[in-house]
Amino acid sequence: MLLLALLSCSPDPKGLEPSTTDDGGSSDGGGDQPTDGGTPGDGGGETTVPDWISLPASCEAPATLGAVALRQLGEDQHTQTTPGGWFMELVDLEIGPDGSTVYGAGQGGMMVFDVSAAEAPELVGGYPTAGSGPVGRYYHVEPGPTGLVYATHRDFGLDVIDVSTPSAPSRRSSWSYRSMEGLAYADPWLVAVGLDGTLRIFDTVVPESPALRGELGSGLGSAVDLVIRGTVDEDAVAYVASLSEGVVMVDLSSAAAPVLLGTIDVGGGVQDLAIGGDHLYVAAGGAGIVTVDISDPLAPVVVDTIDLGGSVQSVSVDAASGLLWAVDQDDVLVFDLSTPGAPSPWGTVQTAEHAMHVAAGPGIAYVGDWSRFGTWQADKETRSPDIDLSVSALLVREEASTAELTVTNTGAATLSLLGATVGDGRFTIEASTDSLAPAESATVRLSFSGGKAVDTVLCLASDDPDTPTLEVSLWSAGEGEHSLFGVVAPDFSLQDLDGTTHVLSEQLGHPVVLAYFATW
Repeated sequence: MLLLALLSCSPDPKGLEPSTTDDGGSSDGGGDQPTDGGTPGDGGGETTVPDWISLPASCEAPATLGAVALRQLGEDQHTQTTPGGWFMELVDLEIGPDGSTVYGAGQGGMMVFDVSAAEAPELVGGYPTAGSGPVGRYYHVEPGPTGLVYATHRDFGLDVIDVSTPSAPSRRSSWSYRSMEGLAYADPWLVAVGLDGTLRIFDTVVPESPALRGELGSGLGSAVDLVIRGTVDEDAVAYVASLSEGVVMVDLSSAAAPVLLGTIDVGGGVQDLAIGGDHLYVAAGGAGIVTVDISDPLAPVVVDTIDLGGSVQSVSVDAASGLLWAVDQDDVLVFDLSTPGAPSPWGTVQTAEHAMHVAAGPGIAYVGDWSRFGTWQADKETRSPDIDLSVSALLVREEASTAELTVTNTGAATLSLLGATVGDGRFTIEASTDSLAPAESATVRLSFSGGKAVDTVLCLASDDPDTPTLEVSLWSAGEGEHSLFGVVAPDFSLQDLDGTTHVLSEQLGHPVVLAYFATW
């Protein structure tokens, strides 16, 4: 069956971006970019035209660079060609109670990593055991009583796995439930949520035989994970990450009768959650990172939103260091929680593959970067700038036009733009500023005199200590795969799987993604 999906979403920060119109305005009508070329993210209202400046015509790293605030300590990678046959695609990580073991879930099943040596993390075992080729899949994993972990599969349900021998885990029992996803263990209770909108509470007094004690059968939307504040069967509230509803609150003061309390609108679907003190940190996909004050658990208040341009997949709090960690499929990001209600950027590093999940412990974080399991560390004594570009490629129309990209400083010190070059004399380069304070953005504008066959690179130099030079590909939209670039799309309508009709013309002013795929 061939399916077509229409999604309105935030643009991919590392994706392909069209050139803007001749007057510097954005041709896609969305995002923060003002139509007169002003600095993005200025909060709306009247915009000011920047005093465009020319950057030095060079693209070389400075001879002396400062220290890096965020660095990777070690990594263990497993692909289809890795000797031993373990094929790994990580989507969930949880730190074991001893702090020297991390459990992973994804393609490859449930995996056990020894992190006692942070510089040399090692996959030491898993369930199913490694053989040749793919060995299984789980979606979430949760450490339980000593020597056991719980793992979920959307089609098969809940498994109880004995990890007392890390090199040879074994399944102790299996419980059939459909659509199971996220787990939270609070001795002796195990709480699970599912894509079908169900929340289940299990008694684990007999650890290998979780007994269902309570259930909430609706109201959660497409639930994928949860965190718990308080004590189950006494005063607990569960905050549930829902792809469709945002954050859903459930009263767990009675394990036998959980009660739906309501939802928190965070501006998008939620992928992951973390609690730090009196604050809930929400990975809200394209909406960014949302901070919610839960000092009164039943009266939450949204106090801060950080729009990162990408899709935030996971968040985790290192309370000992006062840091919030996040991943957005492209990057590892760190924020300072000195003011818990307003996380401030500390550093960002792009990963090699697809950063899907992060679990933070005291002074260290573990990142599931698809086939790579990495250990990371942030130095709070080091303040460094960090450059982030809104795109990795720009399409340029054949007629004279301008194209813009956004540069953001995601570090904790002032970022200086030191130079820029384009390997094509038909372009000139200007910037709205060459000095960016932490969390500040600037616009780089390319003016194109016109003509075909553009195939070149924009190079930007800065004082970012880990990536002092970055490149953006520039292409022309002539014959071939981009021949319709700039042409008005024909209007159409379609129904999604819920029966809702979408009309393309009604999405004017919003980015639109068409996804074609087949099921067998």
